[in-house]
Formats: sequence, C-alpha cells, structure tokens
Amino acid sequence: MLRPYLLVLCCVCLLVTGQSLWKHALGSGESRFQVGRGAVSALLRLATNGYILAGVGTYLLATVLWFEVLSTLELSQAFPLMSLSYVLALAVGHLFFGEGLGWEKVSGVVLICAGVTLVGRG
Repeated sequence: MLRPYLLVLCCVCLLVTGQSLWKHALGSGESRFQVGRGAVSALLRLATNGYILAGVGTYLLATVLWFEVLSTLELSQAFPLMSLSYVLALAVGHLFFGEGLGWEKVSGVVLICAGVTLVGRG
C-alpha cells in the first residue's frame, strides 16, 4: 500500500518540475507572455519552445501516474497530499529562481505540512 503514496510524491515532483520548466521558458524577455494584444503569436512561439514542451510532457506523465493513485486511494486522502507541491515549489523558487523566502512563506509551508499530516491520519 506504499506504492500510491510514492506515486503521489512522483506526481508532486513532476508537477513542480513542469512549472519550473515553464517559469524558465517564460523568464526571458523574448518569451514573456501577456494576455491581450499579440497573445496568439506569443502562444504559437511558446508552442515550439523546448522548455514549454518538456513541461507539458511532465504534466502528461504526472497525469498518468495520478490515474493509478486515484484508482487505489480515496480522493479525499490523495488530493490533499498534492498540496506538498507548494512546499517543493517554494524550495525550487528560492533555490533556482532567486525568489524570496520570508517568515510568512515558511510559516505557510509548516501549516501545509501539518495539514497533510492530519489528513494522512484521518
């Protein structure tokens, strides 16, 4: 019964990886995206960006793994575990993108971890 929990962790890692790839692709001035004028041409340009495509691939793989998770765990048990992605995203954002790491964010992560623990026991 450990397998579904390991798959949830894999999903979390894949989703944060996908978001990180997208963030990297959108971080340069040339690839910045804004809804509005020129959005269609920007979307077409992004559709050929390797980082964007790799991010989509990680999301697809995460979805396939998530199907197995949902077939073995209760939704009310599995889905809250996905909130661990906030914890990992905070670390990745800080380490790789130089994002701030204040006491508010750290406190929020502690609360998320406490919530995940409570859900896991319930």
